[in-house]
Amino acid sequence: MKITYVHSNWIEDAVSVEWRCASVARAIRRTRRHVAHQLDIHEFVQNTLGAQVVCQSSDIIVIHRYLTGPVLSAVQRWKARDKVVLVDFDEAFDLLEPSDPSYQFWQKGLFTADRAYFWGDKPRVEPEPIAQFKWGLRQVDGATLPTSTLETDWFPSAPIHLLKDYIEIDRYRNTTQIAHDGIVIGFGDYYLSPQTLHKSGIKAALEALCQKHPRVKILITCTNQAVFDEMKIRQEQKVFVPWGTTAEWLRTLAQIDIGLAPIQGEYGQRRSWRSVLEYMLMKIPWVASEGYPYHDLASYGWLVQNNPDAWARILSDMIEHLDDYRNEAAGEPYLSGLGKDLDDNIDQVLSIYHGALNNLTAGVNSQNVTG
Repeated sequence: MKITYVHSNWIEDAVSVEWRCASVARAIRRTRRHVAHQLDIHEFVQNTLGAQVVCQSSDIIVIHRYLTGPVLSAVQRWKARDKVVLVDFDEAFDLLEPSDPSYQFWQKGLFTADRAYFWGDKPRVEPEPIAQFKWGLRQVDGATLPTSTLETDWFPSAPIHLLKDYIEIDRYRNTTQIAHDGIVIGFGDYYLSPQTLHKSGIKAALEALCQKHPRVKILITCTNQAVFDEMKIRQEQKVFVPWGTTAEWLRTLAQIDIGLAPIQGEYGQRRSWRSVLEYMLMKIPWVASEGYPYHDLASYGWLVQNNPDAWARILSDMIEHLDDYRNEAAGEPYLSGLGKDLDDNIDQVLSIYHGALNNLTAGVNSQNVTG
């Protein structure tokens, strides 16, 4: 079987592309039984010679996120050639709040000037990308997504396949903890919004904790430093790390003693378990917001209601008994994380693709018999 992942190379998509396309493609190639390619979405739309060669040889083409605009025309081109086309997405684009940077594109059709080469000369995408996405779902052969909440949301629109986020464990086992002074409480979120910090209660909890525990430092990795700067914490107790590459994030992760995974709102309830899974592989004790994303991992960490007191209570106990929590994190949580290894679960991934391919073949044969 030959699979081609079509995705952007835009920085805001990098984390998703790594988890949903690049790492899976590497794992498929490691089987030595199947072939996986990655293709820039611009080449796919432009139908370059290289794109033609790759797509023509593919059994399945997976479009990452952007089932909109010129991508839809390219999809129709390859469906006319009897290729199975799936879309993979991992966010609730229809539930973005106005404060989320992605809202302007998905809900309003607005894009930055540097994207004019892709979206065209008009000042906005029309109809809005979310409307085009919903229409496009009815044209493809199915969708893959990482959470059951997204699966429930979109089930009526297309054949939906639950494809969880599995993890390349060697990248984490080869990352060792970095020695440092004090206790570092941290987390990373590319699109960290003020609403997440405020409405989850984590901002007030961290501000109170830092006053009570002078040895504690708060580390946040994101693209919006203004969100970080407004936290009322002494400068010597907070560390901002600009969002970078996956390798840079792993080095940052290696400095964290206690991991956080705050979410809020309906959009947050559809997030993946990625953050918590990373903590488990790094043997980092973690605390997350109560919600669907982390239910399956609840026994390996601590879930709290979104209010400052709930966050502060468990975090205070972790700070005071950190060695005990570390020992616990190195046991069952770590072993469970090992069980989410991408290589060990690649057959489950491939079975989804086999199913989509067989469904198309069955449909074609049915049409031939009927005809």
